[in-house]
Amino acid sequence: MTEKTVPGALAKTRLLAILFACAVCVVLAGCQTVGGGTAKNKAAKPTARENGLTGKTWQLAGYRAETQFIPLEPGHATSARIVFNKDGTLSGTTGINTFGGSWKLGRKMSAGTQAIAITVSGLGKKQSPNEIASRFERDLIREIAAARALKKGKDSIQLLDGRDEILLQFVFSAAGNLY
Repeated sequence: MTEKTVPGALAKTRLLAILFACAVCVVLAGCQTVGGGTAKNKAAKPTARENGLTGKTWQLAGYRAETQFIPLEPGHATSARIVFNKDGTLSGTTGINTFGGSWKLGRKMSAGTQAIAITVSGLGKKQSPNEIASRFERDLIREIAAARALKKGKDSIQLLDGRDEILLQFVFSAAGNLY
């Protein structure tokens, strides 16, 4: 090798190494998202906080009417249900109309309790059979949307307001039928 060919080959090798490093950086930057994962992976895999909540049908077992909490016997008093999906959407029925919406868990507040934000949308248009049923439906939708915390038990969840008072209580419905 002559002195002229070594510097030329060295420059070519350096240029190729720089181009390769740039290509690797571009590929890695394209894969990175805020939060450390792709949106597809986040939707497909629930976080540890979501485990046990998503994909289940939760039947209403109690609700707050004005200033008191009224427990309900599952299967006897209501057919209201809700399902939290892994992708952050939710679906449910008031027993009269169906609804949809979105949800997102927030920070852990205490043992078994964490912040939640719920948006309800797409309420059906069926007419309630009477004023009591109509009021129940309005109260149920209002309380779902007013929830600020979620408390999870073994086979139950409670939606709490900003003062940690129970708005709604749901139990796991093994039947799984939403509508």
